[in-house]
Amino acid sequence: MIYIDPPFGIEADKKFGMISWKKNTQDKNKVDEILPMYILDVGEQNYLRWLYPRLVLMKELLSEQGSIYVHLDWHVGHYVKILLDEIFGKNNFVNEIIWNYATGGVSREFYGRKHDDIYYYRKSFRSAIFNPELVKEKRTEKSLKRALNPVGARISEDNTLKLPTDVWNDINALNPMENERLEYATQKPSKLINKIILASSNENSIVADFFCGSGTTGAVAEKLGRRWIMSDINEIACKISKERLEKLMLK
Repeated sequence: MIYIDPPFGIEADKKFGMISWKKNTQDKNKVDEILPMYILDVGEQNYLRWLYPRLVLMKELLSEQGSIYVHLDWHVGHYVKILLDEIFGKNNFVNEIIWNYATGGVSREFYGRKHDDIYYYRKSFRSAIFNPELVKEKRTEKSLKRALNPVGARISEDNTLKLPTDVWNDINALNPMENERLEYATQKPSKLINKIILASSNENSIVADFFCGSGTTGAVAEKLGRRWIMSDINEIACKISKERLEKLMLK
């Protein structure tokens, strides 16, 4: 199973110390055939040319039981979705998961942006590991009240959990006071990664994250009894991840 949380926007090279995509001398590749590049600016074009071969390699690394979760937002997610359809096949697209979180501000100029998109694909639709019963969600108060009505009630009062949907609104983004916070700007909550790993891997499965950032994927995989592979081009990310995993191993 692969989870990646790559940079969300075209200026991410400044934040992550990566080679500037605007200076990318990489020759045109298949991305130019897939997308009408005239609708994109130079930064977006280079971003997609940079990401495409990496996604192709990730598909090769997956077993037939494997899945990939690609975590993005409104900046380039809709373009990357087209690349994923091309690489993994439209028939292997499973869900566009909406991670709706309550943290962050709002604006008087536009609707407050309160969600990320996570694109979920399988290497083989029928063979992939999927454990929805391990990541059940709480039923709403409204549905539980309906269960008290004997007329037409379909669930019992004590049946408080349901199978998961593609809108996740019970996991908040990390706030500055969270105990697990490691002062890494794009760190994602363990609860989010925990849900993904439980759903799409089994004990002793291999979980990979090639933009590991603060090391959340490896830390959660270790706690859940999975093997893991992590990498990142950013030295600070590698240092934070290494220290995090070393502390976890000593417990």
